[in-house]
Amino acid sequence: MKKKFLTVIAVALALISLSACAKKTNGVEEENKKETAENINQKKEDDKKSNEEYIVENGSQKGSAFQQERSLEKSNGSEVNFWIKNKGEYPVEIKIDGDYPVIVEAGKDGETSAPIKKDKVDYKFSASSTEGGDIDIDFKIVQSN
Repeated sequence: MKKKFLTVIAVALALISLSACAKKTNGVEEENKKETAENINQKKEDDKKSNEEYIVENGSQKGSAFQQERSLEKSNGSEVNFWIKNKGEYPVEIKIDGDYPVIVEAGKDGETSAPIKKDKVDYKFSASSTEGGDIDIDFKIVQSN
């Protein structure tokens, strides 16, 4: 009888210990999940701050030349960047407001940048072949700090 009683007590204590361990493990798992979610959210915020850019325009253009005029606000970024991928046969010269020229060879990509000097101002973005042929470009115009 004593042996049965001690066995029952030992089993009961073992079950209580297992239950307590399971609760502690679940609590730790919940805490880890919460911490992981917080870390992910913080990383997203950090990435957003370090990669903040305002996309003014992007697309593709084929033809004799590319020219667009955009009204830019300094509040969207203190610098504008004009990037292209030259998919055509000829070198392409890109400019912002007729300045900051960069020649991008066929099959390459390149960019030029200019400061945003006023609170609101119009900028002209142009791309043309340096050898007189048609152009074929992908382009992206962005503002950033």
